[in-house]
Amino acid sequence: VTPLQGSFKFLVIVAAVICFAETAYSDTSENRTEVANEPELTELLASENTDAMFQFVRDRQFALTERDEDVLAVFDRLCELEQRGGCVRAAEIRIIFPANEEEFAIAEAVIREQCSQNYPFACHRLARFLRVYESTDEAFALALRMDEYWCEQKFFMSCVTAGTIYRRGLHVERDSVRAAELYSVACQENYFESCYWYVRSRRANWENEDYPNLPRTLREPINTQIWRETHQLLEPLCFGERTYARACFMLAHDYFHGDGVPEDRARSIELFERACAMGHPGSCLVVESAE
Repeated sequence: VTPLQGSFKFLVIVAAVICFAETAYSDTSENRTEVANEPELTELLASENTDAMFQFVRDRQFALTERDEDVLAVFDRLCELEQRGGCVRAAEIRIIFPANEEEFAIAEAVIREQCSQNYPFACHRLARFLRVYESTDEAFALALRMDEYWCEQKFFMSCVTAGTIYRRGLHVERDSVRAAELYSVACQENYFESCYWYVRSRRANWENEDYPNLPRTLREPINTQIWRETHQLLEPLCFGERTYARACFMLAHDYFHGDGVPEDRARSIELFERACAMGHPGSCLVVESAE
């Protein structure tokens, strides 16, 4: 191995560390659209065009990072029009950014009421509320049971949440096998985010937890099989309608090391470039080093 090859391989490893440090990167853009023109917003709120209202929220790249009064007004209007998602979203904003204690209490009651009517999105957000605001062992246990139940009912956001709790061992014994099961439920129904985390959990812990007592000569072919199977799940995540930069990075990493696929450095660089163009910082580091 030449010094250049060695340093490049080191950068690929560094990029992997950047990728897998989950707090260091988000596929959600931080750019936000400018404040809406007031007459246009007034006209929208006076209408019953729910499609336009949801589009307004998408255009604003809504995220629970601040109290956006325009978005809140749109969610309130959607709630008036019996769009339950609007009721829950409006309540969630008021819980995270309450104007006062009374507003917080009323918003909590809205989410609990919607969940009592078996609205899965409300129950998913209520589980989050229990973890964040009650934050006791009992609350975490109840929230996990809720997410597992709604995962069984095919509400896939709950599958991702419950899978992540088991994968990371948050107030529960760490269990990568259970995590993979939960991610798999949603992945089989093409819930792409869950497919990515299924691949992560399946690969990361197979040797220590799935086959801990096998001799290395037997573990290697199992490793190759797992990598090959999970590699196939990454392709639509990187090249499908809803692209996921981290999936492109993992594909690039597979081709670079020949994990589950024939080693192909040229293909690897193409995928690193694709992931970099999608905003993945670890991939950009590799691309810059290869130039």
